[in-house]
Amino acid sequence: MQTQTLLIGIGIIAIVGAVLYRAYMRIKPDLDKALEDGSLSMGEVVGMADDLIEGAKEIETLVESLPPISQLKKMKKADLIALAEKNGVDTQQGAATKATLIANLLDME
Repeated sequence: MQTQTLLIGIGIIAIVGAVLYRAYMRIKPDLDKALEDGSLSMGEVVGMADDLIEGAKEIETLVESLPPISQLKKMKKADLIALAEKNGVDTQQGAATKATLIANLLDME
C-alpha cells in the first residue's frame, strides 16, 4: 500500500471520527440530564436522534464538498493549495507536499 493512500485513508477515518465525536458531545449533556431520573422519554430520544441526524448530514456535506480521492491525486499542487485555502486548511505557506495537502484536506474539521 502506498504511503499516500494510507495517509488518505487515515484522513478519512479522522474526519468521520471527529464528526461522530462532535455529535456525541452535542447530545451528551441532554443524555446525562435525561438519565438523571433513570429513564428516557420518547421526546428525549427523538431530540437526541435529531442531533445525530444533524451530525450525519455534516459528514455527508463534508464528503460531498471534496473531489474524489482519485481526482485529488491527479490535481496539480497549485490547485490543491487553492482548494486547501478555500476550505481553511493549512498549506504551510505553499511548502506542503501534494500528499500532505491531500491528507490535510481529508482531515479538515
